Amino acid sequence: MGKESMRAPSEIHRAFSALVIFAFLTGCSTFYRSHRPTIQATVYRPADRPPHASQLALKWPLSQVKVTSKYGPREQGFHDGVDLRASIGTPIYASESGLVIYAEQKVRGYGQMVVLQHGGHVATVYAHNSKLLVHRGQKVERGQLIAYSGKSGAKSPHLHFEVRQGVSSVDPVTVLPVVEERFNPKKRSKRHKVTLSVR
Repeated sequence: MGKESMRAPSEIHRAFSALVIFAFLTGCSTFYRSHRPTIQATVYRPADRPPHASQLALKWPLSQVKVTSKYGPREQGFHDGVDLRASIGTPIYASESGLVIYAEQKVRGYGQMVVLQHGGHVATVYAHNSKLLVHRGQKVERGQLIAYSGKSGAKSPHLHFEVRQGVSSVDPVTVLPVVEERFNPKKRSKRHKVTLSVR
């Protein structure tokens, strides 16, 4: 996510957390009708407990994956996802089948964003898009084209990708397929150039 996205990390976190809490715990319809929904918690027996994000076999949203900014602490706040290299117009695909619970540009710093809800209160977030191809309430299939990358809400083109377990963020690298780095000898520089592929 671009530097300008981190100007008000607490504001972004509050806004997004509110979005996810309302969507998951009170239902999307209640969220859009009321600013003060009643939050209800669900208690699960051990055998019925929702699966963790790592159990859903999520796939990367791009056909070629290059992580340009990792998940974790930053000088200006906490980066809740990873940034993936993507020029404007790069196809973005759903990491898993699910329901579109957000497809707008109303959260500061995220630009045009899609949020998909999957099983077990797991959600995936796709931000800074140039064009959205889905709408709220739509069901999508794993690998379905949902948007084109861009730089809305950012200084440079890239895809900001998050995995959420409830309202908590999860490092996507820990729950998605391993990304391999392969040295390309045709490209020489002080920094090794790599081609990344997903296995």
